[in-house]
Amino acid sequence: NVIEFNEIRRCNLETNDTGAIETLGYERRDSGNVVRHNLILDSVGLGTTAEGEILTPYFTWGVYLDDYSSGTTIYGNIIARTMSGGVCIHGGQNNVVENNIFVDGHDHQVRLQPRDDFMKGNRFERNLVVYSRPEADLVFSWRASRDLFAVWDYNLYWLRSADLRTLERRVTPEGTFAQWLAAGYDEHSIVADPRFVDAEHDDYRLKPDSPAFTLGFKAIPVEKIGPKGLED
Repeated sequence: NVIEFNEIRRCNLETNDTGAIETLGYERRDSGNVVRHNLILDSVGLGTTAEGEILTPYFTWGVYLDDYSSGTTIYGNIIARTMSGGVCIHGGQNNVVENNIFVDGHDHQVRLQPRDDFMKGNRFERNLVVYSRPEADLVFSWRASRDLFAVWDYNLYWLRSADLRTLERRVTPEGTFAQWLAAGYDEHSIVADPRFVDAEHDDYRLKPDSPAFTLGFKAIPVEKIGPKGLED
């Protein structure tokens, strides 16, 4: 399956534990699925307490590779304002998350949910991860991330309200961002302003002098995404 050039806004308004785009992988084999060049804004989510209190936003992602989803390529997507992260990998292997822009996950920017030893061989490279809340996790996992990924490198990170490099709180499965680097992740990655054209109005194109291009990031063809792209 190829899922591409979709514009998805304000989804998951009455559901949770899902994503704007979600796959299942119960068969535990590489699917060959491709999710590329989509614009996803405000995957909201809704839950309730035992007393019936409504909780929103609540427990959603932009792209959710659920239940051992494997062999999926997530490339060139722009995902902004999710609750639990731009992408979640739940137990799968051999997934590639590359050349995406993830903006302002409320609780996490990327979430990993290993279930057993099956989760391995994934790749996370040349992505832009930009957020504002220092209380949020950069990468969340409920167990150490060792061996879950074959590659995690050449990314750009930017925490608008603090210096990620000196932040003392735990923001990765290894601890602080400095401890994450010391564990061998993101050897060639940078912390820098990506220089969006106009992020306040959801224009996440990059200015020509964006440092992301030095990492090999490729411009996303935003002009082809959504109804306007279809008309053109």
